[in-house]
Amino acid sequence: MSGRYKEEMMLYRLFVLCALFQAASCDYKCVCSYIVERGVYSTPSNGSDVLGYMYEFDCKPVVTETGSWFTVAFEHKLGYVEDGERLEVQTCPGDYPDADKGECSDESLVIK
Repeated sequence: MSGRYKEEMMLYRLFVLCALFQAASCDYKCVCSYIVERGVYSTPSNGSDVLGYMYEFDCKPVVTETGSWFTVAFEHKLGYVEDGERLEVQTCPGDYPDADKGECSDESLVIK
């Protein structure tokens, strides 16, 4: 084999490898809030405890959607956000933020 052929094959392999790594980056469904402050609740009810808040331009990963409520990953917990004014479902780029990930164990999902 010639040196040029080997060089071309090396470049081809590098190109394929880069394409695979880029394809491995996943997008995820998220909800984004465009109001100053929106409550994230412990259950799908406005009367439940507030776990925290989504602030303007915050986006959180959607776990499920039931009726007018989104279950979202929120600070290592599952929280609930009511669909409403200036809340948009979008596709967020990349992987879930580390701050919103839960932990998995053999038995079940463990939320810190």
